[in-house]
Parts: sequence; structure tokens; C-alpha cells
Amino acid sequence: MQNRYVGDIGDFGKLGLLRALSSKGLSIGVNWYLTTDESHNGDGRHVDYLAKAEYRVCDAALCDTLKYIITSNQRETAAIERSGILSATYYSVPIACACRSKADRLERRKCWHINALKALRGIDLVYLDPDNGLMVPSGQGTARMGKYVEAREIADYYRQGSSVIYYQHKARKQDVEYAMQFHDLLTAIDIPQARGLGLKFISTSQRFYFFVIQPRHESIIRDCVAQMLTTEWSKHFCLVEPNEAGDTIPQRRERSMNETKKAVISVLGTDKKGIIAQVSRILYENDANILDITQTIVSGLFSMILIADVSSEGCSFDTLKTELDALSGRIGVQIRTQRSEIFEAMHQI
Repeated sequence: MQNRYVGDIGDFGKLGLLRALSSKGLSIGVNWYLTTDESHNGDGRHVDYLAKAEYRVCDAALCDTLKYIITSNQRETAAIERSGILSATYYSVPIACACRSKADRLERRKCWHINALKALRGIDLVYLDPDNGLMVPSGQGTARMGKYVEAREIADYYRQGSSVIYYQHKARKQDVEYAMQFHDLLTAIDIPQARGLGLKFISTSQRFYFFVIQPRHESIIRDCVAQMLTTEWSKHFCLVEPNEAGDTIPQRRERSMNETKKAVISVLGTDKKGIIAQVSRILYENDANILDITQTIVSGLFSMILIADVSSEGCSFDTLKTELDALSGRIGVQIRTQRSEIFEAMHQI
């Protein structure tokens, strides 16, 4: 979070969501993940929603408060805290990640997180508001790490008894990739009873709010979200289910172990000798088994879709994809390799 974002349309969505959850009796904690304002882009400029009836009808009091903060030139998180528009416990200490060695940054981040946990202990629902969302490898330990939330930080809040919501900015990936990233997060961190739920804010710059839910909070959170989606908020939010409702992490792990992992490989290009043979050779060398294949040739254009079993311990999907990508360049055809669950989900959206 940066102070320059205060009052923009993203603030309206997240505060509206938190106000709805608070109205159901849940205590709310907010960790702003506050970082220094940047000036290289126009983020935070989307405030024209305040003059539109379709937003005001969702939460008039929130619109009025944010409009006052903007027009009175108080665009800072402290103004939201002072306004009382959300009954919450706030952690507003900035993350200082710049101009230090990696070791210093990591140590300061650890101390900052420990203090945040102490400040928000005993809260029912903690909202984490990083600029970008879940940590990516390129951000770890860098001066940009303050823009991300660590998976272990989410787990720590959960282990001390809170349900968690974290912000995830939508960049250029498909929606399903963010849902799967969240699914992988739930599977990877050691919080076996957690339930997952996601909301997508679909107005202007799109963003997700992913929930890591304590079992005792599940019914009240799901009921609140379902109720929101029967109101005018349904024009601005939609549900994203990262897993089957009620599915716990051990159940997902067991099902995953018993399922056949598949890859969908599509090939398109000018017909030439050896395409099938070369693709098949790479599959064989990577211990992948062909389950189904279809091919057509129309006016010299070759098209093929192949389904492969990539469940074997000796098969790495990433290695297989890398080798097929390299083959694509060598023989001059388009080869696209996807996990079957991503392929199927994309074609359902």
C-alpha cells in the first residue's frame, strides 16, 4: 500500500468488503504493508467513481468519507484510520526495504512481521494489503520485497488464530493462474484445516482478495460474501473458488496423489516430415506417455493436439515444456504445452 492510493477505486472495493465483514460481528485487523510513495506512473488516479451512482448505491457512507479525504488533500492511510469508517485495529508501520544489504532487509522484515503479529493478535480477520500480492522469486530479498506478502507471514497469522485476506493485483495472467497460485499456497503452507475463497474486484484495475479461512469463521464469511453478491456489489465483485467448498488441504493432497497429471500439447504450422516423431521422442525421453492424439492437415497446414500423462516421478512438466519450446524454434512450428487443469479452466471461463 502507498498513501497515494488512498481513496481510489481499489480502496472503495476493499473497504466496502471489510465493512460488510465487520457488520457480521467479526473483529477486523489491517496491516497496510505501507511503502514509500512512487511517482513513475499514475496509479491512484481512479477517483471518478465517486461521482457515479452505481458505486454510491453500494455504500454511500464510504463514498462520502473517501470523497472528503481526497478533496481535503488527506490522502494517507492515517486519514482512513481517523475517519472511523472501518472499525479495525491497524498496523501502520512502514516496511523499510531500500538502501540496505539483503541481509539487513531480511532481518528488518522479520522484525517488522513479528511486531505486526503482536499488534494484530486476537483479531478474527486480518487483511494484508501489499502493493502487488503474493511474493514472487524475483522480489525475494530485494528492495521491492515490501510490495509482496510472504506465504509464511500468512501462515503465521492463521496459526495465531486469525482468518486472513490478502490482496493480489491482477497483471497480465489469466484469472485461472491466480486461482491456481492460491490453491498451491494453501497446499504448500502447513495449515491443514484452512478453507480457501476468492473474490475478484472487476471494476477498473482488476484485483483479487483471497481468503484463508479458519473453520470457525467459514460459515459467517461465506454467508457474508454470498449476501454481498445479491446486492449492488455484485456489479463490482465476482466469486473465485480456488478449490471445492469444504475441501481441506489433506483431502486435496490425497486427491492430487491419486489423479493422473496430464499435459495438453498443441502443434500448429506448415506440414513437414517428422513433426510427430520429434514431439513423440521428447515425450519418450521425459518419461511422458501419450494418452490421446488427433491431427489434421488442411491446405498444407498441420494441426495436432496431444494429451500426455506426466504423472511419472521421472517426468518434470517444466523440463518437458522447455524442450518442446526449443523444438518449436528448431522446426519452425508453434508448440504450446499446458497443464490440463489450466487448459480446461481457461476454456470454461
